[in-house]
Amino acid sequence: MPKYKLIIFDLDNTLEEWIPEEKTVEEEISHMINKRHPEISPEEFQKVFDKVKMAHVRIRQEPYNLGRAPWFEETFRQLGIENEHIPFYVKTYWEKILSLVRLFHGTEEVLTELRKKYKLVIFSDSDGNRNIKMERIEKLGLKKYFDKIYTSDDARVNKPHRVGFKMIAHEMGVRYEECIMVGDNPIADHKGSSMLGMLNIWQKQGVPDEHSNKHYDYIDHEINDIKELPSLLEKIDP
Repeated sequence: MPKYKLIIFDLDNTLEEWIPEEKTVEEEISHMINKRHPEISPEEFQKVFDKVKMAHVRIRQEPYNLGRAPWFEETFRQLGIENEHIPFYVKTYWEKILSLVRLFHGTEEVLTELRKKYKLVIFSDSDGNRNIKMERIEKLGLKKYFDKIYTSDDARVNKPHRVGFKMIAHEMGVRYEECIMVGDNPIADHKGSSMLGMLNIWQKQGVPDEHSNKHYDYIDHEINDIKELPSLLEKIDP
C-alpha cells in the first residue's frame, strides 16, 4: 500500500520553463519603455525593475505583492515616469509570457504515469490575479492531469505560509504526512510544507547555478530533471 497519496506541484520553473521566458519578456518591455521615454535606457529600466521585483518577492505574504501591476507602478515612480497606463503594461507582459511558455520536456509523460498512483494538484503563487495563472495552465494543457488547481489567491497568502498547504490537505482528504511537495524554490515551495511534515522534493531543473548548490536541511530529496521523479518515487514509495 503506498505511503503517500497526494503530490503537490508548483508550476513556474517546476513543470513550466519560466526563467528564460520571463527574462525575454522583461527585455522586450524595457525596449518598449525606451521607445516611449528615450531618456531611460533599457538597461536602466531593467535595473530598477529588478530591484523592485526582488523587494516584492521578499515581502511575499500578500498575493498582490507578486502581481506585475505594483512592480510597474513602483518602477515608473522611481524613474520619474508619470501618467503611464499600468494595465496596458500588465496586459502586454502576460500576453507575451503566454506566447512563450512551455513545459519542461517529458512533463506530460511524468504526470500521466504519476496519476495512476497518486492524486495530483498544482499549488502556485499568484500572478496578482488567479485568471492569469489559469490561462497559462490552460494553454499548457495541464488541467487534465490534475485533480485540482490552487493558487495563493485561494489561500489569500503566498507560499511559504502554511495556510495553503493545510487547506489543500484538508480539501483533498489526506494527512500532511501523506503529501509530497515538488517545487523549484526551496524556501517558498518547501519551508512551509516541511513544517507540516510533508515530504519535500526539490526540482532543480530550472534553478540558476548560483542557487542550485545550496543546502537546506528540510529538503528530503533533489532531482535535476522532472523525468527523474517517477523513478525516485518508486524507491521512496514502492
